[in-house]
Amino acid sequence: MERGIQYLRELAMQEMVYYDPDNAQLPIDPDEVHCTGPMWHSFVQCTPPVYAKSLAGLAWKEAEAPTVNEVAGQLRQYEDSLSSSLRACVSAVERLSKISKNLFNKLYWEVRQLKEYASNSPLVWTSISAVRRILEVITDWPEGKDFRMSPEEEVTRAEEAPPYNKLIKDEKPYALFTDGSCRIMGKHRRWKPAVWSPTQRVAEAAEGEGESSQFAEVKAIQLALDIAEKVANTLPLY
Repeated sequence: MERGIQYLRELAMQEMVYYDPDNAQLPIDPDEVHCTGPMWHSFVQCTPPVYAKSLAGLAWKEAEAPTVNEVAGQLRQYEDSLSSSLRACVSAVERLSKISKNLFNKLYWEVRQLKEYASNSPLVWTSISAVRRILEVITDWPEGKDFRMSPEEEVTRAEEAPPYNKLIKDEKPYALFTDGSCRIMGKHRRWKPAVWSPTQRVAEAAEGEGESSQFAEVKAIQLALDIAEKVANTLPLY
């Protein structure tokens, strides 16, 4: 900004060249020369882009034109305010960068510890092995084979089996898979429920006991997790 003020003084010197030397009222100091419109326009065109847009909006009447010294004081104040705002922005960016770095490091170490725990946990590898065994069994089943019961078997099972809410607590998890209500469909050998899903059945049973469907869904998920854990404990590791 000081270089710009010096350039403004040079423009004032050019104005003084055209002064009448016999007029004693005209200033002899460049700082006392009034900053005219053409002078200010030439000054703004030579300023850096960071200042040009803001300074271009300044204008005044020719009769009220300030002196070069007054304009220099305004320019110094403008630079100080701009510098303080810029320093505040830089400081805020530095703080955000530090916070982001700390969060990244924290998440990185948590994920790394979780991976180490998963790789060293026997229960995790047991569950993985159990899932692999189940997938292998499913893959070997013939495509399109129907595992549903015949209408006669459904009637027989319905007469022999007690209602779900009457089962013993230890038998309820296994009741989800005792009706043969799953079959393999399509080229990709995907599971498709033929009658109802386990979560739907538990939801209906829970609603009969005065519980909400959302709570019943949570119970169904918990039952499925218990079954997966029991299956994993019964299958050997690879």
